[in-house]
Amino acid sequence: MKRTFLLILFVMISSCSSKPVLYPNSYYKQVGKDQANKDVEECMALADEFVEKKTGKKVAQGLGAGAIIGGAMGAATGIFTRSIASSAIRGATVGGATGAAVGGVSSAGPDQTKQNFVNHCLNEKGHKVVGWD
Repeated sequence: MKRTFLLILFVMISSCSSKPVLYPNSYYKQVGKDQANKDVEECMALADEFVEKKTGKKVAQGLGAGAIIGGAMGAATGIFTRSIASSAIRGATVGGATGAAVGGVSSAGPDQTKQNFVNHCLNEKGHKVVGWD
């Protein structure tokens, strides 16, 4: 259980540092890596300023949905493994906690609107975004 929690915590922390990946086109080669990184930072700051943040709401929704689905799956698994009452309750508890954590982590990624904003900003500067890392 501790390993699962640490893995989920690691994924949650690493998902918060999402950044665009730039294609090394002629503009990128002309301005260099340092200027490209400054452009990314500038566009990210603009997005933070102009795009409404919905992360808290998204995480809460992910937590709730994950807890419900994980709890139901854990209870069903518990019923078929040991004595019905104690295993179903234990399975629902563990499944609900795991589902909530996974649902919260998966919904905590960067907002699609923010990604689109940053992609557009970088495109206007001459960069080509190939994805987000």
